[in-house]
Parts: sequence; C-alpha cells; structure tokens
Amino acid sequence: MDFLLEVTVWNGESALATRSAALEQLDRFCPRAGLEYHKCRNYDYGRNDNSKVSGLSPYIRIGLLNEAECARAALSKHSERQCRKFLEELFWRVYWKGYLENHRAIWNQYRRDLNLVLRDDSLARGIATAESGRTGIDCFDSWVKELVETGYLHNHARMWFASIWIFTLKLPWQAGAHFFLSHLLDGDVASNTLSWRWVAGLHTKGKTYLARRSNIAKYTENRFAPTQLASTAVALTEDPIQTLSPRIQAAPIEIVRPLKYGFIFTDDDASIPDFGENRPQTALALFPENRYASAGASQRVVDFRRSSMDATVGRLENLGISTVLVCQNHANAIVDWISDHQLETILCPQPYVGYWNDEWAEIEASIASSGSKLRLFRRWWEADLFPHAQKGFFSFKKRLPAIWERIQSPLTAGLSY
Repeated sequence: MDFLLEVTVWNGESALATRSAALEQLDRFCPRAGLEYHKCRNYDYGRNDNSKVSGLSPYIRIGLLNEAECARAALSKHSERQCRKFLEELFWRVYWKGYLENHRAIWNQYRRDLNLVLRDDSLARGIATAESGRTGIDCFDSWVKELVETGYLHNHARMWFASIWIFTLKLPWQAGAHFFLSHLLDGDVASNTLSWRWVAGLHTKGKTYLARRSNIAKYTENRFAPTQLASTAVALTEDPIQTLSPRIQAAPIEIVRPLKYGFIFTDDDASIPDFGENRPQTALALFPENRYASAGASQRVVDFRRSSMDATVGRLENLGISTVLVCQNHANAIVDWISDHQLETILCPQPYVGYWNDEWAEIEASIASSGSKLRLFRRWWEADLFPHAQKGFFSFKKRLPAIWERIQSPLTAGLSY
C-alpha cells in the first residue's frame, strides 16, 4: 500500500498549472514507467532529485490529467506486466475516492474532530513545534521545510512523516492530515484523510505503519538515520463511525449529456470532458477563495489551483465557450449566470466527498430556484469502480485489468471521461 500514490508526487520544481505542462510531464515520465519505476520508486533521493517518480500528481489532483490517459500513455510504452506497479499505484487514488464515497461519514467525523483538535490549547504547542520543524528529529524537520517550501514530499517521506507525527510526537493524526492538505500541491481529501488513517491503524483496523531507522536510512541512502523514533506503533482506536446510506452515483457523460446546457466545474476537477459535437452554450468556473483563506492553505497551493482554473477557462474560451470564473458568493453567481444565459439544464461533474460536496446542497438549491435541471456525471472508470471500493484495495484491484483493457480500446481512446 502506498500513502499518497508514489506514482503521483510532485518533483519540487516550480509548477506550471496548464494542460500542456501536464502532458509534457507525462511524456517525459512514460519511458520510465516500467521496471525502472518499479525498482526505484521507494527511494527518496532528496528535494533536488525526484527523477525516479512521475511528477504527475498535482495535475491529476486538479484534473489537468486523469488516470485513464496516464494509464494509456504508460501502456503505449510498456507491457502491462512491465508497468503494472505504476498502473496499480495510479488507481490507488480511484480506490481512495471510491472508499470515501462509500464511507463518507469518515469525512464528516474528521472535520468535527479536527475542529476540536485545533481548539485544544493543550495540543497547540506540540503542533506548532512540529509544523515549524523544530522537533530535533533531523529527517522530520527537513521534511517540514521541504513540504512548506515546495508543496511536495516523496511518498515514502509522507509515510515516515505521518508515523513520526502520530507515534513518536504523539500528536493527533487529524492535525497532521490538515497540515498536509494545507501545503501539498497534490493534496486530495480522500487520499490524504484515508492514508493518515491507514498509518494510524484506523483504516485497516489494528494495522499500523511504524517508521524505522533502518528503513529510513536505506531508502534515503543514509542521508537520515534517526535514533529518537518510537519503537512501537499501537493502533489508535475510535468510536464506531455512523454509517450513512449510499447516495445515488452519477452515470458517465455520454449517458447524461443534454442537447442544450451550461457547464459548471470547480477546482476539484478542472478538466474539460468529452462534449462531443454538442458543446455547452456557456461555462461557469467556481473557485473557493474564502475557503482556502479560512482553512489556512498555503499561497503556493492557492496559486497553483487558481492558475489551473485560469488555464481551463482559457481552453474553454478557445473552444468558443464563453466562461466566467467566480471566486466568491457562488450560489448568487450561479443564479445570475443561469438567468443571463437563460439556461434550462446544467451539466456538472458529481462532486467528490469533501469540501465541495459539503456545500453542494446550497448550489443545488440555487440551480433549482432558477428553474434549471441539474445533471451530474462521473468518469466512466469511476462509475465502474467506485461501487467496489467498499473494503481493502487488494480485492478492488482484481477489477483493474479489465479497466486497463478498456482504456486501450479504440472506443475509449478519445474519452477524457
């Protein structure tokens, strides 16, 4: 199991949040997506050398790339056997999203617990010491600096970091997950929340991840060999989390696409789906400026996400689709937009469990009050796989070869969704 998808980590360099930059990075990485990736992906060579990982994660997180096109590109250079590790790691993100979709009360509980943790004065000093990189544990403090200054950490470092935070520093995992989400360019609600829970022994009940001196020394090539680490990792426990009834999942776009419509997208997915010959009359981009400010997101994260939205707005404009970017008062903006363009139907990706889904009732109410119909859609592989992300990854992954085969089919070669 990988913490936040070793396949999708940032290379620590300045990010160009454009579709062309994403495709260029994919093209650079694909020749190394086979056995070289399998052999070297666990090594963290330091912030100046991330040549053994893909650097694709920020682009996948924002929707400038997706899992299907990354898998298709890898399979064009390697056999399935050669790049299987890359493919499996790529679809960990789909598994995490599907799992949180099927267990969305976990997200609700995390947000409640985080609020309590951040208001607990008895925890404030320890959290501040860790977040400022002043623990005296050289590897941990170095990773804090790298994360804050670049928006990136190698996958293995993320696992070690979370383990040290929880079992050595004895800090609440919710605060560590929040710290990651505030600084990672590829920070994803599902991957981040569930990965921290996995380290803590809450995802796979009783199974924890312990950061060990020998493992850190080996995979950092002796750059670090900390001696102050916890020697045991006793799994955390929690009260049973409420089980919520599953919500209805949207179908792929080719099934729900109307004849005349407007298109709404957010910073959870700044991709342009396959509109076919029937393009939307207009589009509306929603960017949560106030939410990022209140959550303490780093300026690096805000700038990257905003730039990616700007890039997608530009691409839509180039397709002849008039597009408006709104950063505040989204509900009111939607009403005005629908009225200005006299839209009868709105097409939108179904929001993932997370911040946008938390706000979605208000957005749906705005659309309904305008007299328009809302049609939601999912990527086809998400629609196929999410229902099977109920338990562990290893049963989920049995369904992946069929997905990879379909990805290579000429019938899906041009589909972004």
